Amino acid sequence: NVEAYKVISACAVFRYVGFKEDKSEQRDYMADRISRTDRADFYEHARWFIDRDVLEERGRFISVKPQPLAVRLAAEWWKRCSPERAMEIFVEDKPVGMSEAMSDQLAKLNFLPEAKELVRKLCSEGEYFSRQEVLDSQKGSRLFRPIVEINPEAAADVLLRVFDGGQRDDLLEVGEGRFNLTLALEKLCFWRETFPRAARLLLGQRGHVGDQAAQDDRTLALLGPHALDEHRVAREAGVDRPPIPPFFCSKSGASR
Repeated sequence: NVEAYKVISACAVFRYVGFKEDKSEQRDYMADRISRTDRADFYEHARWFIDRDVLEERGRFISVKPQPLAVRLAAEWWKRCSPERAMEIFVEDKPVGMSEAMSDQLAKLNFLPEAKELVRKLCSEGEYFSRQEVLDSQKGSRLFRPIVEINPEAAADVLLRVFDGGQRDDLLEVGEGRFNLTLALEKLCFWRETFPRAARLLLGQRGHVGDQAAQDDRTLALLGPHALDEHRVAREAGVDRPPIPPFFCSKSGASR
């Protein structure tokens, strides 16, 4: 049944999604924008999957199970989605909570070329994540945090470009996005290719952290298996580290 497949695939695009009561608007959004099916038909097919334990119902929310099936269906949906529509769907306004649930599920598709390309485009110059007001916002940083796992190179590049590319006076302190961007940078420190860029921002608290050579090795060890050795080698060789902008300085000069 083609319509039933569209419904279950639409549900798989999200980690979880609202289905009833005050969350029914999320179900309607999926019918209108993701599966592009009639709302009544969407509900009927979804109920059929719930009765057969393919959709797990928890309170007002549903999710596809088991997880390998959800990932497979989500991957198939993104593969069939045109690049233009994928960009539009990801950035458009959705009922509360749906954007985050989509980003969380998308992060599981790091094996999918279409997902990598979507993140690359989202992080390219002039696009959604290339704007500081997006990354330094609660919503934008929350959407960015999971998808760094899909295309770490693009994610590291856009962070360095947005927060380290301007003049010193233009480097605005991070506000609402601080928590999620910190977690995103910690993830990026685990890839050797992105470690230098991520660490440059994550540990760049010049002015209130002190000499980088005196950083606690336990902190560096958390940033990746290669991070500790690289910093020890530089320290023992007496190599001066390049100046690093105070990415996570609060406006008062102290870290939050």
